[in-house]
Amino acid sequence: MPDIHIVVIASNALNRSGIESLIVKASQGMKATASFGDLPSADRFMKDNRVDILIVDDTLPRSVDVGRVIRKLLTQHPSLGILMVASRPTGSLIRRVLDCGARGFLHKDDAMDITLVEAIHGMRKGGLYLSRRANQLVQVQRTLPEKMSGRDVDVLQLTADGFEAKEISAQIGVGEKTVYRILDNLREHYGAQNNANLINIAYHAKLLPSNDPNDHE
Repeated sequence: MPDIHIVVIASNALNRSGIESLIVKASQGMKATASFGDLPSADRFMKDNRVDILIVDDTLPRSVDVGRVIRKLLTQHPSLGILMVASRPTGSLIRRVLDCGARGFLHKDDAMDITLVEAIHGMRKGGLYLSRRANQLVQVQRTLPEKMSGRDVDVLQLTADGFEAKEISAQIGVGEKTVYRILDNLREHYGAQNNANLINIAYHAKLLPSNDPNDHE
């Protein structure tokens, strides 16, 4: 079977080399053809070279609309399999990326040395791949209580991950005051004394995915 040709895009050089190292270490019919720190460079390369899988790391600038980029790339390269890798994704981001045509999403808290190989081979066969935590985040979004929105869960998830209101505001594209208002409303709704108490309640109510790798519920 011919090698699966893979290109990596990540603004952070350490992230690029880390992903490439995992591909080289795994081997198994995979070849890291090239890596780039920006999308235009990768796009130029793909016009003249065979690429089967494109791995996009979440270190790209926040000004980059990943969904729009994915649609554009798939218009130009219809057979391309796009795999997104992120350290602190929200369920809304994962759903948007998949809706735009990506065929895989990996959460960096999952075992990357295993999930990366599984994702690449699964996508090469035409399948869709989500790592455990990425899948949990999507499932939470699909089973929300009636009065809770996907954006509420995004704010809750990022707060649990240790982000401040200003950082959450930038990541999900809402005002900082909106972030505070969402947290205020959630604390009131669930009778939480503070954010730590709210997060604890959210885990018990399964509004947030479990941090236990053995919990597959």
